[in-house]
Amino acid sequence: MPRLLQRIALLAIAAPRRILIGALLLMVGCGVFGVPVAQYPSAGGFQDPTSESDGATALLVDKFGQGDMELLISKDGKTGLIVAGITGGESGAQKHAKELTDELVGDRDRVTVRAGGVAMT
Repeated sequence: MPRLLQRIALLAIAAPRRILIGALLLMVGCGVFGVPVAQYPSAGGFQDPTSESDGATALLVDKFGQGDMELLISKDGKTGLIVAGITGGESGAQKHAKELTDELVGDRDRVTVRAGGVAMT
């Protein structure tokens, strides 16, 4: 590996214009192929649609109209966590999460509501 790096360094010293022209051509090529792709990014892609957990979530949505939900309360009774399944898939869930947080997040009646999770990021 060190010899390969030495050869690359010697090439860069011997022919700096060729290296700069090659880098410029590579940058232009990446731009040509990259710009059209920029309109297709997905907010998701981290879940495996063939996994058992995704199948179980789909079953809960189909049967009960909701995702898997949990309610956790701390030992001192002052903190709680509500985990809610949001519909819309990996891309649409962000829109639904924003709508919910715009309506629910804040302070009222000595209760502070905060939002988090993958759909929020």
